Amino acid sequence: MMLDKESPLSTGERFDAYEMKDEGREHFIRLDSILNCSDFSSKMILDCGCGTGWGTHYLSKNSKAKQIIGIDKDIESIKFAHNKYLLKNNSFALGNIITLPFKDNTFDYIICIEVIEHIIDYNLLLIEIERILKKNGVLFISSPNKKMTSPGLGKPLNPRHVREFYFHEFKEILERHFEVAIYGENYNDPKSLEQHLKRLKITLYKRRFKYIYCFLQLIKLTKLIKIILQMKNGRIITTANKKENINYTISSPTDTSIVYIGICSKKWSA
Repeated sequence: MMLDKESPLSTGERFDAYEMKDEGREHFIRLDSILNCSDFSSKMILDCGCGTGWGTHYLSKNSKAKQIIGIDKDIESIKFAHNKYLLKNNSFALGNIITLPFKDNTFDYIICIEVIEHIIDYNLLLIEIERILKKNGVLFISSPNKKMTSPGLGKPLNPRHVREFYFHEFKEILERHFEVAIYGENYNDPKSLEQHLKRLKITLYKRRFKYIYCFLQLIKLTKLIKIILQMKNGRIITTANKKENINYTISSPTDTSIVYIGICSKKWSA
């Protein structure tokens, strides 16, 4: 079962990383990092904001977890997940993640990857996670680095994001509820980082000067049409850029980290 390009599940936020090939690599790097530093054996895990369920499936398939529950508020995503990614040691639930339908101290691990930037009241989400996380439990939570996605803007460039965070903001909101260590997802080579910054600069230019940009594009289009009309026996050859082969590593956070990943535990009472 593949996602149709016109499907509401193929919006870029509710997607199937298995179908994304190279583009989905960064998502699996995060999950592999979680698996490498965790022992899921016989543990209860929650995938909070699981979307179409590919992450829940990947964690279930590659661990000996007692049970991994994926929860999301979108009914179509949960139906898709249940039909495609159900295994013996996982299940999927429909529910709002700021009013989680679980008892206190239920989960050994909670995974909340690329979710918090979609939540209006992110503090309620963190309160709920704190409530259902066991005393010795661990939360893995990630969010894009605003400096690399929407620097200096009031609203994120991604229209589906409610808010993005700079490093100090992300650290601050997590430390209200947890003991926190933050890591960064970083480009392996300077060239990839340079390309990202160049694309970001162009995107910001288009947004800030959109009317000028549209006018310039219209001029370019007019010139192109004129050239085509003047051609008689020639032909135009266009070349498409190959997809970038980008690799990432999870390491110390920097200003140029693409994503920040928080590893959190409950605060110990005195």
